[in-house]
Amino acid sequence: MKILLIDNGSKHISKLKDLLKTYLVSTIPCNQVKIQDAIESNVIIFSGGSTNSVVGNDNLYKNEINIIKNINKPMLGICLGLELMTYAFGAKLEKLEAKKQEISQIKIIKKDKIVQGIENIYAYESHKWVVKKLPQDFIGIAKSNDGYEIIKHKNKYLYGCQFHPEIINKKTNGHLILNNFLANI
Repeated sequence: MKILLIDNGSKHISKLKDLLKTYLVSTIPCNQVKIQDAIESNVIIFSGGSTNSVVGNDNLYKNEINIIKNINKPMLGICLGLELMTYAFGAKLEKLEAKKQEISQIKIIKKDKIVQGIENIYAYESHKWVVKKLPQDFIGIAKSNDGYEIIKHKNKYLYGCQFHPEIINKKTNGHLILNNFLANI
């Protein structure tokens, strides 16, 4: 399986690449990705990023938004990647008063294969923006007090998680979401 990993400036890109080391991964910075890169891949993962928010940076993310809207392949958006997915389909992103940076318990609100075998999710969050209202094409799978944490598209194999599954320690199990995403392709 060939995975296109689009790096949106994530501080954790090396940890994400470590989790994907058993796959053929091509990592491309967001400002260099082209539609052809997506066409040539089996799976597309959009990393988080801390440099540029989605809001106000349409030009920077135009190729990713084009990929999200027009390519029909399995996709996973992590943090900023989830924000890109919902934004591409018309969601309004809301800025938090302060950056959230902690391990959070995330409540599963709908059964789905991406949360299969998981009773409670504990994951690392590091973000300034949240999605409180989903576009009509999406379903919420899990939430926190701030907003949606796991989402999926109603008709495509398109998932997003607001947290960082690549951050693993004794208290987190968010990486199980990434494992389920890849196992069910």
